[in-house]
Amino acid sequence: MRWRGSWYEVTRVNAKTATVPHIHAAFDGGAVGAVDGCRVVTRAATAETRHKGSTYTLPYNEVSGRMSAEQMRAALAGEAIPADSRDITPEPAPTQGSLPPSPPA
Repeated sequence: MRWRGSWYEVTRVNAKTATVPHIHAAFDGGAVGAVDGCRVVTRAATAETRHKGSTYTLPYNEVSGRMSAEQMRAALAGEAIPADSRDITPEPAPTQGSLPPSPPA
């Protein structure tokens, strides 16, 4: 998930919070690369920092992006990011002058 300019591997999530590797590990060598200019922090990389695998709980309502593990692997490898079937694609807005479809009779 992306929070305040960094991507974090999520270790636990519930309705209100998400647990991620310690947020300061991003600045202590816990980043494994960058996606769209944002550091990517993983639990494994954090274990090698002074935070030794510590975690941090973030408020879920402040999350600004999410990506599956498969999408993150592709992004870090510089490949095209595959679509995730769990993503909801909004319906296109009707064009001006067109009417929405009628319900079936």
